[in-house]
Amino acid sequence: MQGVFIVSPNGLGHFKRTLGWLPSLFDAFPSLTAHVLACQWQVERLGGEWLTSPRIHFHTGFVDAAVRWSRQAEDYHGADLLGWTQTLESWPLLASADFVVSDNLVEVLRLRSDAIMMGSFLWGDILNGAYPGIASIERYREKEVRLLQAHQPPMLCVGDMAMPAVREQTQAVLCPWFTERLAISAAQQLKPQVAFLGGATPSIQSELLTQARQLSTAVDWEIWVPDRMVQPEDPFQPFDFSPTRWRTLDAVVCRPGIGTLSDAISHGVPVLALEEPENPEMWHNAQQVKALGMGEALSLDALNQLPEVLTKLLEPSAFKGYQEVLQSRPVGGHLMATEWLKAWLG
Repeated sequence: MQGVFIVSPNGLGHFKRTLGWLPSLFDAFPSLTAHVLACQWQVERLGGEWLTSPRIHFHTGFVDAAVRWSRQAEDYHGADLLGWTQTLESWPLLASADFVVSDNLVEVLRLRSDAIMMGSFLWGDILNGAYPGIASIERYREKEVRLLQAHQPPMLCVGDMAMPAVREQTQAVLCPWFTERLAISAAQQLKPQVAFLGGATPSIQSELLTQARQLSTAVDWEIWVPDRMVQPEDPFQPFDFSPTRWRTLDAVVCRPGIGTLSDAISHGVPVLALEEPENPEMWHNAQQVKALGMGEALSLDALNQLPEVLTKLLEPSAFKGYQEVLQSRPVGGHLMATEWLKAWLG
């Protein structure tokens, strides 16, 4: 049995979600071989023990030019957002695989009309909302809408975070979070432990580092930033994203991608989600974090308020409330998705 998984190049969360689903699929389908199309940098960062598994084959060089988020509108002027699929046309496994899962890349439906979508947003919806009037984006959105109308694909998504366009334009399969409940700290640390995680967007991480440096001079907290970002002169601890490190945190200040939020739910870590006014997905996710009671939201335009908001988030009664909500969110989305796929394949 051959399964193809086409992963969006936009950050690590998409790749992490796909890898996290595979163990459940391998249990359910003993003969399954997974062919994962991803960027080389994603494989290098997270491939780990999967690199030696005989049941997984990584294929790089296909999705690198696929659509991704940029904070610069000019990056989309004259861009060919659909052309990357030409690299797939002559790849025989795409046609012969028993099933194909495409993570947020609807244009795969042009080549494989029965492809299963996965994700909680649609690129055409996001980009058109952020940068209306750009011809390349309008072409992409029109193609996306036509493909969705023609094929009406199922789309596996996190029910808590699925954006309206996913619910309206696909056969949305609303799943729990694609994670599991892991050990959490029983009580807050005497010295608050706070991580600043800006995701794979360099400009966001740079802004967060500036805020973290300022905060470190004003409060007696232990501040963690991604290990690759720590400089010798920085007053930070290197954060390695391991379960051991996650469960020592009292709060995370983050760009609210699904991957980071999933880790926060696994370990019961209250979230201060950063709103990106120009990014409809991040704005939506931040509002959901606040509405669900998982933490608070703060605009990137109001980062001067970060110390005050974080201090309130860490107050014992508030912390307890956020942690209770995080522990109540449904998990096991990968298990539900596997059962759904078994039924779908018949």
